[in-house]
Amino acid sequence: MDRTARVGPGGLHDSAWHLYTLAGAGAAAVTGGITAVFKGGDVMEVWWIGPDGSVQAAYHDSAWHFYTLAGAGSASTAAAITAVPRVAT
Repeated sequence: MDRTARVGPGGLHDSAWHLYTLAGAGAAAVTGGITAVFKGGDVMEVWWIGPDGSVQAAYHDSAWHFYTLAGAGSASTAAAITAVPRVAT
């Protein structure tokens, strides 16, 4: 499955399946990182750096659910963020 997400003036956008806004304007640090992991079926998870240095996240399992992984000041607003999928054993 190919999915892309990008940070732009209007916020964080998902542009592979549908073009829609995942998180609104100002939700992501423009110079910060974004990463995602596809977990199979209709399930994926996305993480990004917020403008306050927080680590924000959303997961999709038939609908998007949002949460804060780490609070303000936890990450550099210019940092990269990386995720790797867990391999089933």
